[in-house]
Amino acid sequence: MPVVQKYIGALVISLSASLLMLGALMPVSGVEWLDRSVPGYAVATGWLKHMSPSMKLLHVMAYAWLALLWLFLRRPKQRTWQLACALLGFGILAECLQVFSVGREARLGDVIANAVGIGVGLGMGFITVRVLGTLRLRRAAGRTAQKRD
Repeated sequence: MPVVQKYIGALVISLSASLLMLGALMPVSGVEWLDRSVPGYAVATGWLKHMSPSMKLLHVMAYAWLALLWLFLRRPKQRTWQLACALLGFGILAECLQVFSVGREARLGDVIANAVGIGVGLGMGFITVRVLGTLRLRRAAGRTAQKRD
């Protein structure tokens, strides 16, 4: 992986994880302020609340995003189970820290939703790698057949 791509990937992961932690620790009053002040925020969160009243879908989507990013940008020798454990630890830490945020509380259901999201993200990544690998093999086989003709 080129050096520039590596640093951009690290920046994207860092920003994503920081935004996720910020969202997890934001007091309820901060969320209400975002609803009033940021254009489109209330519409997006309204849609999510309609789709998933307990906001578990947001947990699944956020952790699937992080898992997918880290899967594609990990070091070659890093094991997938290490990645999953690190993300799950991050999710547990975020839930535990919510105890110190006004109007927020830690929930086991959120940790389970985080774990489901990690599984979804890793599954999507493995499927993508498999499909891209198959396409590369087919393309290479086609080139080989064209060279013979």
